[in-house]
Amino acid sequence: MRRSAIDGSYFSVMVGLGEFYIPAFVLAVGLGEVFSGFVATLPQMVGGVVQMIAVPGARWAGSAKRWSLICVAIQAMSFFPLFIGALVGAIPAWAVFLSATLYWASGMAAGATWATWISSIVPARLGGRVRSRYFGIRQRALQVGQLIGFIVGGLLLYGVVQLAPADAAHDATLLVFAAMFAGAGICRGISFAYLVSIHEPERSAREDRRVGPIELLRRMVSKGHGRDAKLLGYMFLVTAAVNVSGPFINPYILKQLELNYLVYAGLVGTVILGKMLALPVWGALGQRVGARRLLWIGAIATIPPVAVFAITTDLRILFAAQFIAGAAWGAYELGTWLLQLEHLHERERTSLMATYFLGNTLAMGLGTLAGGWLLSALGTDAGAYVTLFWVSVALRTMTLGAVPMVAGKVGMPRLSHAAALARRATTLFQTLGPDITRPR
Repeated sequence: MRRSAIDGSYFSVMVGLGEFYIPAFVLAVGLGEVFSGFVATLPQMVGGVVQMIAVPGARWAGSAKRWSLICVAIQAMSFFPLFIGALVGAIPAWAVFLSATLYWASGMAAGATWATWISSIVPARLGGRVRSRYFGIRQRALQVGQLIGFIVGGLLLYGVVQLAPADAAHDATLLVFAAMFAGAGICRGISFAYLVSIHEPERSAREDRRVGPIELLRRMVSKGHGRDAKLLGYMFLVTAAVNVSGPFINPYILKQLELNYLVYAGLVGTVILGKMLALPVWGALGQRVGARRLLWIGAIATIPPVAVFAITTDLRILFAAQFIAGAAWGAYELGTWLLQLEHLHERERTSLMATYFLGNTLAMGLGTLAGGWLLSALGTDAGAYVTLFWVSVALRTMTLGAVPMVAGKVGMPRLSHAAALARRATTLFQTLGPDITRPR
């Protein structure tokens, strides 16, 4: 379990240093604002279709671990075309799209089997409290890695723009992008090495059961049953609503607000910081009041921050909104992850996670296409972005109607929990490793 946290840390540095900067790289090579938004999500949609081979792939490989390792190795190599394009100084849109698609397809195909693998290492028999505590700590380690990777990338880009001569700044910026993509691939390689060393309990992937889309839809509409399918369906709705505006935050910050790379890194990094600082609190709260309340908190709290971008351009307020957004998404992501472990049957988990990745990326793609169409139709000026943000707020609010089907109607945590919650959160802040041991 400790090695899994370290693996996750290097994985998240890759995300912060590489994945997060692909849209900015697209802008740097002159491929446009709308394509910058598209490349953040549409490759995920295509990758979601490709990664459906996860279930037969795991059977072919013989275990969830072996299939995950194959996919992780492919993901590490997916940065190579971007690295070459940055070195050369130009790259066609199709090559960026192909590289991003390979990145997402391999990552999601690994994730589907990794969910089955990690659930056997942190099994349900240890109780929801252990899972809540462990994944709260692990998610915190991931946010630390993302923040480090993203801030390092932002500082490098800002530094080269400030120090390089004006006529050489563009070429120097692309060289920094090349170094960042190389570093991202290396971090995934280190993550691969730690994954190799992680124990996998004896279990045959051939025993996994496939759940088809028709059966999943039947579970979604059934009354009193199918909480696994209803949870996934709700997450699809949230993803679609978020991605109407989410992918276009990057071009809005860099092009409309005309902020430099350092402020850009600070704004996006503040989301990561908010998650990182809040996750110990959510982990402690999850131990006390359960994952369903975490989901309610996250579902409600993720809505207001996007409205702030529609109301003001004051950087102080935007930074505060980003911090709140990060904390809120920490609650949402931890709550949904714990509920997935709770509701998805072990023998069906790989299949359901593969289906989730497919449905999630389709929802992401539909949301992005809708947002891109609206942005293009309105003229890609500041007013168009404001409209886009308000549309996303309205859609996110509408998704709250689906939460009771997943989490039921629950009361919010009482004020009397505050003291115990603070003690547990403090403990989690102080322990990022010593108590994370593999159960015997």
